Amino acid sequence: MRRREACRLAALAGLHTASRLRCQVGLIPLAFVTACRNNTPANGSSLAFRVAGVSMEPSLWGPHTWISCARCKVRTRVAWEYTTARSATLQCWHCGFLFSGTPQPEEPRQPAKMIHVVPRPPSQVERGDLIVIRTATGRCHIKRVFALAGDVVQATSGGDLHVKGRPIDAFALANPTRIPVDLDAFRSGHGTETHPKPDANPTRWQCERGSSGPVTTWRRDPLTKRWTHWSAPTTEIMGPIDWLVYKHQNIYRGQGASAVLDDYPGNVNTSRRLFRVPTLELGGVPRHALARNGLLVAYWTPAGVRTEGDLELLSRPMLSGQSRKSEPPVSPEHPIAIGCASGASMQTGPIGPLRVQRPIHYRIVPGLPQAAQVGQVPDACLYVLGDNVPLSSDSRQNGPIHYGAVVGVVEQWDSVATDVMAEVIQPPPITRVPS
Repeated sequence: MRRREACRLAALAGLHTASRLRCQVGLIPLAFVTACRNNTPANGSSLAFRVAGVSMEPSLWGPHTWISCARCKVRTRVAWEYTTARSATLQCWHCGFLFSGTPQPEEPRQPAKMIHVVPRPPSQVERGDLIVIRTATGRCHIKRVFALAGDVVQATSGGDLHVKGRPIDAFALANPTRIPVDLDAFRSGHGTETHPKPDANPTRWQCERGSSGPVTTWRRDPLTKRWTHWSAPTTEIMGPIDWLVYKHQNIYRGQGASAVLDDYPGNVNTSRRLFRVPTLELGGVPRHALARNGLLVAYWTPAGVRTEGDLELLSRPMLSGQSRKSEPPVSPEHPIAIGCASGASMQTGPIGPLRVQRPIHYRIVPGLPQAAQVGQVPDACLYVLGDNVPLSSDSRQNGPIHYGAVVGVVEQWDSVATDVMAEVIQPPPITRVPS
């Protein structure tokens, strides 16, 4: 079958209000797929498609390439058509560096990702499945199933969409997508600089000492980008907790302190309002090593502080009977802290390179009535969304889709498409932190 030529569709008005791009550029294509071949494996028939458009990024990519930041060296994967857009002022999502003119691609145009779709009765589709649907015009689109027939889709006060009272990420997804927030491997310094140079791109992790007595601190190796907790000898078997705190900065507001917002690194030509994200995760610290090394990780969430690791650190008394500060120093602007107790001369670590990341947060469309985007899914229907939440056109605007529109379920795609962190060089392993 001949491949249908990909065309661009205009994005809905009202989605673009403020963002890292100083001007509003171009039209935004939806994610659709083009059939390129049929095959019949031993276990039944399947269809092969190539992805086109941007609404399933960063999970699935159409034609794409990479651009690099001259300051922090982070490589970001972007849709190919963005490199041919008219000149605009663009900032690196990671360090705030201003590109001059349209960024030049580092590599030739990379092909769209191949997906294999297997027919399956729509009643057997599960939440989180990727499916291909065919619209009344005959065009095929790929979306993620968010809710099934009979499910109730709700919106939190912050605008996040939930199904059965939980975010879709709480369900066991076969290939969960994670979006990078901060990559300490691409930052500089020892972590102790009081006044770093403006162009130094210093680490955002800082030590908060639990004691004003003997020197007890976290130290960062500027070459390996890994952190070690050093403790000088004290009279305490277990002294105060020393915290290594992530302090987020908004690169679009002069590097000022800020809560983490729902930026999408690959959306380089969009201008929109950014929203606070409720859940973060930490990479670079294996979960099995936390309690063994006497480490505690604390996260700020809208529902309160969430912790994992050596939880006894918060309640274990010191030898002298002094009280230990039990509240982790986390807040919306300082959303993650790693704690280790001081004590006898010791070294803990190294850990890292640290990586802050987030799951995809599916939210309502700004500017559209909320009542039209939520509610109970009708019988024989599915509520579907695109992973590129700000740009996708899906059930939020068009309502649930009927079973008759389902072509099949995506069973596999090539390995590059499943590499969530493909836009960075040699990423450290990911540690999944449950909600």
